Amino acid sequence: KQAGFAEVQTLQFPVATYLSGWWTATQASKGRPFGAIREPAARYKSFSTKYYNAAIHQASLVLPEFMRRAFAEAD
Repeated sequence: KQAGFAEVQTLQFPVATYLSGWWTATQASKGRPFGAIREPAARYKSFSTKYYNAAIHQASLVLPEFMRRAFAEAD
């Protein structure tokens, strides 16, 4: 945020080949909030998938409690 970004979102995801199995990535935006997904595009996609849907996309933006607490303390 000190670099001028209004929105910061950390994503967490499993990586089976990584030693701990847990990775994070942080994305930043100078304007548009990350919580607003393109739900119609995610829900009514023009391609077939086995694992992806709008609910999975929305859930991917939610952090586990230990990370929420750590980030709240850092602010």
